[in-house]
Amino acid sequence: MIISNKENSVVCVDRLNILPQHKLVLQSCANTVFYEDLPNDSQIVDRVACATIAIVNRVKVSKVFLENAVNLKYLITSNVGYDNVNLELASSYKVKVINCPTYCSDATAEHTIGLLFSIIRKIVEANLDIRNGYWRKNLYTGMELKGRTICLIGKGNVGTRVGKIALSLGLNVSYVTKETPFSEIESLVSNADVISLHIPLNYKTHHFFNAKLISLMKKKAYLINTSRGGIIDQDFLFEALKSNLIAGAALDVFAEEPIDNKTNYSINELACLDNVVVTPHIGFRTEESLWKLGEELLKNVKSCLEGNAINVVQI
Repeated sequence: MIISNKENSVVCVDRLNILPQHKLVLQSCANTVFYEDLPNDSQIVDRVACATIAIVNRVKVSKVFLENAVNLKYLITSNVGYDNVNLELASSYKVKVINCPTYCSDATAEHTIGLLFSIIRKIVEANLDIRNGYWRKNLYTGMELKGRTICLIGKGNVGTRVGKIALSLGLNVSYVTKETPFSEIESLVSNADVISLHIPLNYKTHHFFNAKLISLMKKKAYLINTSRGGIIDQDFLFEALKSNLIAGAALDVFAEEPIDNKTNYSINELACLDNVVVTPHIGFRTEESLWKLGEELLKNVKSCLEGNAINVVQI
């Protein structure tokens, strides 16, 4: 049970993906304000002015945010990723940044495998074909996974879970970690039949999977991304897929989200390629994970109220 501490002000700066019962518990333990929209800079200034603990989802935590949050001690992101937070800047304001690292590990790992099956067995195309009145099974010859090799870029909670599922399917599993030399990364990528990305997005990993690594992939290899869109050089990926340099890609995340016909036309072009399967950043979203998010968020808030913060992100 969370100890009530009404002297602390908790501000949920934009819409959170948590259940009503978790909101009620949060309100019972601290002075809590919920906002349901994505604020502009002037709205951010008003919202964070009295916050001791700020919780964000999609809000970009900028200098404007931090310099106006004069009472802020803890910044909690309701995500695994924290690419919307400038960690160095937050540290300079003596604000601890906290994430929710485990709530969607199973959900995202399972979605990764679902995307993999969808792309290698051409499930989406076959489904659309039947809906349009066709029965052309000769067009949809797929690839079996047993005995193939999957290279997992990242060995955190999600990457590890994907690896366990992959092993159960008879795949050979290799990992790229922070300690893997680049020469070895090149070798692992060039020998893999499937590459799946599971690393956080930051200034070090932006376009980590670049033109060079994409070009090293086998012509019949597939790329899966359920992490963050900015990890891939999306423009080069589009050209590689369009020219059949690689077999295909299954993507749950994009460089810019959400996709909009007017402002993100290039992403729509990518999504419309025949050798691409896309979903709208739903890898995390299951009934179970939304419950676990609320529980993990409450534990984070409790630890802050008690002065013993958990899940603090290290710079």
